[in-house]
Amino acid sequence: MNIPTQVLRQAARAPELVAVEDDMGALSYRDLVGQALSGARVLGACGPPGSPVAVRVPPGRDLIIVALAAMLASRPYLPLDPNEPSRRALAFLHDTKISTLVGAAPEGAAVTALPPSALHGHDLADPVTGPVAYVVRTSGSTGVPKGVVVPHGGLTNLVSWHNRTYASGPGIRQLQTANPGFDAAVWEIWPSLCAGGTLVIAPQGIRLSPVSIVDFARQHAINLLFAPTPIAEMIVDLDQDDAVACLTLLTGGDRLRLRRIPRTWQIVNHYGPAEATVVTTWHPVTEPPAKGIPAIGRPIDGVRIAMRGPDGIPTAPGDTGEIFISGRGLASGYHGRQADTDKVFGALSDLPGRWYRTGDLVSLDAQGDLHFQGRVNDDQVNIRGVRIEVGEVEAALTRHPAIREAVVAPVGPIGIFGGLLDQGRCEPCLVGVLMCRARDRKTELVRVRRHEAVPRVVEEQDVFGGCRGLTQRTGDGSRIVLIHQADAVFRPQAPKLGIAEQFLYSTDIAGRCRNVLQASSVGAGADEDHARSVRVRKPGNHHGRS
Repeated sequence: MNIPTQVLRQAARAPELVAVEDDMGALSYRDLVGQALSGARVLGACGPPGSPVAVRVPPGRDLIIVALAAMLASRPYLPLDPNEPSRRALAFLHDTKISTLVGAAPEGAAVTALPPSALHGHDLADPVTGPVAYVVRTSGSTGVPKGVVVPHGGLTNLVSWHNRTYASGPGIRQLQTANPGFDAAVWEIWPSLCAGGTLVIAPQGIRLSPVSIVDFARQHAINLLFAPTPIAEMIVDLDQDDAVACLTLLTGGDRLRLRRIPRTWQIVNHYGPAEATVVTTWHPVTEPPAKGIPAIGRPIDGVRIAMRGPDGIPTAPGDTGEIFISGRGLASGYHGRQADTDKVFGALSDLPGRWYRTGDLVSLDAQGDLHFQGRVNDDQVNIRGVRIEVGEVEAALTRHPAIREAVVAPVGPIGIFGGLLDQGRCEPCLVGVLMCRARDRKTELVRVRRHEAVPRVVEEQDVFGGCRGLTQRTGDGSRIVLIHQADAVFRPQAPKLGIAEQFLYSTDIAGRCRNVLQASSVGAGADEDHARSVRVRKPGNHHGRS
């Protein structure tokens, strides 16, 4: 039974139960389904049949009503972050040829744009569902993100496993905190609504604040919440286990580093790419793990995995190999990009079925649990729970007329220097080196550190000498030979406006960074309580990668 049908059944079974709570109050299952069926009447007559409906509205009831309406009209929904720069949204809409959008359309978009209110007050449509549930955007190496097409079978498999595993149902209150454009929001929304639970929408202002999330969860009697790995780590560090009773904390998106185990909460670590419907593996964390990093566990129901070495041969237990995913959770591919789909979706010579090549490295321990070991290459990185390809950042930067070349690479637990210490915690960031066209500009070092895409302070104390270009590669394919040559040293210090910041503010490069990283601000004051400077020494010997 697909997701829209399950929500309709819940509404018929208990229409007065509260489906959604947001800043507008409580929305019952009867009203949710009624408004969605009204919207399905409009969306069924607007745009090509079966084509995606982009949804660019803030988190809350409107987003859920429109998403459900699209699926009931046999059209997948495509959630977009309404706070991202319009140019980024415009580029994606143009590349994917999306023709229908509900919410705020970016200027210049060739779409039929409707406000959420346009879906209300119509005759109820007869529900019709197609093969695709939703499309979610993921990063692209050419500078234009790809849309992952997820069929109803994949979403149904995730929802069924989740509700069996976490006992969702009437009386269970799920907190929704993920950005609409992040596939974790799919995982938050539909299991709750298919089980008859109540989805509580977190206010925008608390979503990145661990203290505020815990306080909100206590005030609103939350039983279940998801937080991306960095936020979950900080929530656990607060030691507020007793403040929220009967809490299950779900997390995923990066390596989980725990300094303590909650006394009264259940904490579960997860792993999964968007191409496999959010969650591929899970692991309840019940005791302090070795080296502070728990396993990512075992596959969820309906999902199969395989591990292969560089030669394509299956790896032995204890060895590291690339993880391949198959089963009911697999996406159909990338919207309108068959060549990209064929690169990573296909067959394995020794196993039946269709498989997705993740590019992630894992190892298998003696207990049968998987452990995440990093990426096969540096082209796609995971920065504070969000996957992005460095090529997308580089392409956005080099579109600026003042920049001749750019290289970007991760710095942190899986990056080149092994991490930046922030009160004892190791956090990842992105480092970019820009070669500028202006005669009076030399190579500038620009540091972009992600806290849900909020960059931090940048300073350059010295410049690189004798550099003619940035595209050289070392023997292992490193993108960042200049950073190796520079022997950069990163250390925390007070916020300070430096040369590179002045350059950022004097051109549109800051806008480029905001655009590609979906950031609200770049430079001094962006997040001063966590800000750092970057000190750069003249070229010298580097001691290798971490």
